[in-house]
Amino acid sequence: MLIRLTDKQVSTYWEDVKAHVRYSLPVHMEFNDKAMSNILDDLIKGDTQCWVGLDKDKDPPDPVCMILTAFSTEYATKTKNLVIFSFSAYSHLVDEVYAEGIQVLKQFAAKNKCHRLIAYTQIPRILDVAKKLDGDISTTLLSWEV
Repeated sequence: MLIRLTDKQVSTYWEDVKAHVRYSLPVHMEFNDKAMSNILDDLIKGDTQCWVGLDKDKDPPDPVCMILTAFSTEYATKTKNLVIFSFSAYSHLVDEVYAEGIQVLKQFAAKNKCHRLIAYTQIPRILDVAKKLDGDISTTLLSWEV
């Protein structure tokens, strides 16, 4: 089960969220105090979203993963997408957990008039799951340090 944290929950669990971000940010995003301040501000405003996957078979449910998403508008065409920019799992997740989470995020994206749900990853397991879930993995992000 994937749930979106409220701004109050984000504030309460900010140290956990920050640790997740430190661990899982893609290489093309900076991790520093200013970046963390920007993420926290956007989470509180709702421009960025924090999602927690819960193992619903446990009572109370255990967290199994955390995902951060943000709305992004492509600069040339002004196409709005929902971007998964940070993901980490606390243990191995079965494909069904990924499928359920992707469904929740796709519904959220559609509700917010996004064209696509997109993500960055360098993890082969995520690529395999995306392929199984009919994700288009044909695009590669290229980056150079400057």
